[in-house]
Amino acid sequence: MEYMLLVMSMIHRISETVLSTGIYAWLFGSITKVFGNSMGEYPCQWYTHRPCTEENLGESEVCEAHLVKSLFFIRIMDKEKALEHLKVTKTKIVVVGQKMDLVFYTLQLGFFDMDFDLISKSIDKAKKKNRLEVYEGLYFMSTRNFKKAAKLFLGSISTFTTYEVFPCDTFILYTVLTIIISLDRVSLKQKVVDSPKILTMIGKIPYLSEFLNSLYDCQYKSFFLSI
Repeated sequence: MEYMLLVMSMIHRISETVLSTGIYAWLFGSITKVFGNSMGEYPCQWYTHRPCTEENLGESEVCEAHLVKSLFFIRIMDKEKALEHLKVTKTKIVVVGQKMDLVFYTLQLGFFDMDFDLISKSIDKAKKKNRLEVYEGLYFMSTRNFKKAAKLFLGSISTFTTYEVFPCDTFILYTVLTIIISLDRVSLKQKVVDSPKILTMIGKIPYLSEFLNSLYDCQYKSFFLSI
């Protein structure tokens, strides 16, 4: 992966834009054949030796070209260029679901750079998405609004699908940590200590079960040791 990113960075310096020359596309295609398509979920099979311009490619291929380049800039954390190409990609997408995917890419970029203004604006654009609750909860946790974060995480436990942010065990860890300092004792028992989903995952996370149960059972020595 490191070799591919290094080579891709060199290629980008040579090529001004992905759609103005065929050199970038040809080299990108050659590199992905050697290293595999580890740049993201989107396939790059359409790259060929012919010049890749908007005139000789279909709309979906042009859109995918911009998206692939956006994901590349996200990987190398060039926020300015990533946002620029995400914006261009959005103008070429018709399907609402795909446009929402771009919003979540922007959210990931914002969280990585701790750009809370970008995060807040992206959240406002994605209000109707169920998976937004995890992103929004992470935002509130980052800004120390643990009560709102706990509420959002709790509402997402049964429908968690946001694996592009973190795995399920990390999500359970964040849920437990925010809930412990937000809920009263009765709610903690009902929503966390006895939660089937949390009970299924909590044993996979070192010390978390002891951390949670020792606090609820007032076993403070064990609680502080688990910290």
